[in-house]
Amino acid sequence: MKHDPVRTETHATRGRRAVRSRRGLLVAAVLVVLLPVGWTVGQAFRPADPPGLFVEGPERVAAHEPFTLHISADRPVEWTVRLHDRTVTLVEQAAEVTLSAEPGNQVVWLEATDGGGVSARTTWVVDAIAVPTGSVLAPERVQAGAPYTATVRTEPNDAVRDGPELHVDGRPVPLHGDGAERWALLAAPLRMDGERSELVARWRDRLGRDAEAQATVLLDPLEQEVQELRVPASVLAVVTDDARAEQKRALNEARADPARAPRWDRPFLLPIEGRGSSGFGVPR
Repeated sequence: MKHDPVRTETHATRGRRAVRSRRGLLVAAVLVVLLPVGWTVGQAFRPADPPGLFVEGPERVAAHEPFTLHISADRPVEWTVRLHDRTVTLVEQAAEVTLSAEPGNQVVWLEATDGGGVSARTTWVVDAIAVPTGSVLAPERVQAGAPYTATVRTEPNDAVRDGPELHVDGRPVPLHGDGAERWALLAAPLRMDGERSELVARWRDRLGRDAEAQATVLLDPLEQEVQELRVPASVLAVVTDDARAEQKRALNEARADPARAPRWDRPFLLPIEGRGSSGFGVPR
């Protein structure tokens, strides 16, 4: 009996194809079974995203005074907040933490860790401004009509925004110099009775707070005999209310800009050498 060679080759090819098909189905089944396992393993080893952190608070504060930061995360976390040698721990998604800072730029360190142990870190910088203190230095007592110097000191000077200004008996006087120490050249009022003079320095710090310092100078009465002059009526006729007002206006105009720097740089000397024949500045 003769076999058809074409038909025999066709059956063999179909057999091999059936084997390959069964193997393919087996491989596909295995892949289908292992796919969830591989997905789970991949998920377990894939790094989780760190928590998202949000911080709100003041950027400028008063040194040594409490301030509050509002902190929150996008999931439940444990917070660790550090400033200087103080550490605050909170187990909350959103919280408020109250701190106080030393003078200068201070860094608040914040770290949040979620339940999976994944952490995120951030910082918050505050400019802690020291409250400037000041003083007015002046002699305790001066002779009426005598010159003297008053000094205004502020510390720390970089915390002062406006000033300082000095007022003597309510009248502003110019201060010279710069930095933490400034001075004014003053003259005690020329009075016959003992009184006092009040010196007040005022300034404003970088947070807009006003402060002042004061000093009191006692005025010793002028121990001199008062000369009484016999002035002719023709001279006295010039001393009228209108003339006094005009004189006051001229003096005020001359003193309108007292903030000019001193125009001397060495001690005063007598204009000429010789014998003094009469007093100077004798009250009349």
